[in-house]
Amino acid sequence: MTLPGTQVPLPSSIGKYRIQRVLGRGAMGVVYLGLDPTIDRPVAVKTIVLPDGLEEEKVKEFRARFLREARAAGKLSHPAIVTVYEADDGSLSGVPFIAMEYVEGLPWNYKVRQGIKQDPDAILPLVRELASALDYAHKNGVVHRDIKPANIVQTPEGRVKLMDFGIAKVPTSELTREGQFLGTPAYMSPEQVMGRPVDGRSDLFSLGTVLYELFCAQKPFPGDDISAVAFRIAREDPPPPLELNPSLPQEVDQILRHLLEKDPERRYLSASELVEDIDAYLAGAALPHAGMAPDAAASEKTFLVPQPAAGAAPKGAAPAASPRAGAPKSPPAPVTSPSGKPSRLSLVALLVLVAVVVLGAAVAGGVALLSGSRGRTPPVPSDEAEATASPSPSPAPPATEASTSSGPGGASPAAPVQPPPSSAAPAPARPPRRAPA
Repeated sequence: MTLPGTQVPLPSSIGKYRIQRVLGRGAMGVVYLGLDPTIDRPVAVKTIVLPDGLEEEKVKEFRARFLREARAAGKLSHPAIVTVYEADDGSLSGVPFIAMEYVEGLPWNYKVRQGIKQDPDAILPLVRELASALDYAHKNGVVHRDIKPANIVQTPEGRVKLMDFGIAKVPTSELTREGQFLGTPAYMSPEQVMGRPVDGRSDLFSLGTVLYELFCAQKPFPGDDISAVAFRIAREDPPPPLELNPSLPQEVDQILRHLLEKDPERRYLSASELVEDIDAYLAGAALPHAGMAPDAAASEKTFLVPQPAAGAAPKGAAPAASPRAGAPKSPPAPVTSPSGKPSRLSLVALLVLVAVVVLGAAVAGGVALLSGSRGRTPPVPSDEAEATASPSPSPAPPATEASTSSGPGGASPAAPVQPPPSSAAPAPARPPRRAPA
């Protein structure tokens, strides 16, 4: 029996696994449906094909990295991650392979091939599962590095699973020289195409390219050859998602833009932040991470005021008044906001300070009037004064701080005391009050 479309015979077994049929083929090898004879369990067996002419040193390096990363991936246990059962670097079976959980379903590259703009409300709950899986893997030190539609499988029950975690990649320097570039870089991050170190944020960029293609029905960085695609990933921004899909919600557009930032520092710091933004979108709330426009974020940072040290007055604020200190001679200049207008807080403080000055002056004048009235006989009120002191339906003049209320005997308030000619200036007028009934 041979592989479909090739003259390569179908192997009867790989390792201990009995090969039944081909599940798929890729640039790195073939995926078979196998059977574990020990426990009679179906498994997916993925072989890694090393190209001819690869240096022996490169082969040893690859095998060591392959086993190291396969062991790390085998420790992952998450509902949205395909479980790794076994890995062999080829020293025993002759061909490197990895045996993993067999998942029935369709990979997302079938969705991409349909050319239909997918509904975000149907896709984002599934993306939340993928982001949760990535967050779990990243916290355990495993970076996928090959997020693409073919590595995302959707089950008949509507769940999704990520495949090929921790699969070491064949050194591309040799493959490029021989013209055997593995796969397409269409879903790679700028760090990957430029050969820089990668972390979990690289997976988030790749996930963003998958979502862009699902929502806009085209790749964000198309190109006729590898060089053109790599250049666009590293240097050019993709067409705005809303131009390609005007029905896309604004929040989804913001999520895509945040995922596809060239600079990793400007992307989501972790996959958990993407989970939080998706939860907010599904709940109809504002996005906590991608929802703020860059200009608004810069404005917010500009107006942040550092907290003063303990016991220190805030910069620009009026010093606290001492309990023994008298009223200031003149109010301080109002503190203005960055726009040049007095702030609401400074205006309130100024009004309070002016009120304290007026009240202090009124009390001082009243005390002076009271002191002067004790040393002289009050004049006999004239008819005009009596008429003034008699009850009237019209409001009475405002009482000063020196006026006394009616005593225990219920006597009426005394007539106003006339200040002596040499006394201080009378207290300033207060706002009118309603006369007592």
